[in-house]
Amino acid sequence: MVQRKSSPQLITRTPSDRCSDKDLEPSAYPFLIIAYTENLKKLQTDIYQRYLVTLPPAHQERILRYKFWQDAQRCLFGKLLLEHGLRELGFHNLTLQNIKYTQFQRPYFEYEKVDFNISHSGTLVVCAIAANIRIGIDIEEIKPIDTNDFRDYFSAFENEQHRSWI
Repeated sequence: MVQRKSSPQLITRTPSDRCSDKDLEPSAYPFLIIAYTENLKKLQTDIYQRYLVTLPPAHQERILRYKFWQDAQRCLFGKLLLEHGLRELGFHNLTLQNIKYTQFQRPYFEYEKVDFNISHSGTLVVCAIAANIRIGIDIEEIKPIDTNDFRDYFSAFENEQHRSWI
C-alpha cells in the first residue's frame, strides 16, 4: 500500500540512459514512471488558472466542461502528471497536443513505443507512462457497500448465506 502524501510523488523505474530528444528511440528495456498526487482541496483560482493555461486549448475546454471542481481538478492533475512523466523519461518532443484517441476514446501517442494511462478515484490521481510496453493502471476508492441493496437480485440460497454473514 502506498503512503499518501499531498504533494506529487513519482515512482520511477528507468535504465540510466534516457531516450534522446532527436530520435525518440529508447533502449529495448521498458521505461516506466508511475506518478500520483492527491486532490484534497480546491486550488486557489489564480493557481488553477496558471496550470490550466499551460495546456493546449482542446484540453482546457474539456476540463472546463466538468460540472464539479473535483472532476475538473482531477483531470487537470492527470494531464500535468503526464507532462511531468514524459519529461522525466526524456520524451521532450511528445506533448499533450500529440495525443490521439481510439474509436473507444482511449488516449494514445501515434509514436507507438510510448504508452500511458491515467486513472483517478476519490482524492487520488495516478498516471503510468511506459516505453516499449503497453500499460494500464486503475485505482478505485474503497467504499463500504450495503449488500442489502442487492437482496432482490440474490437467489434464496444467496440471501440465506448473506444473513449468516451479518
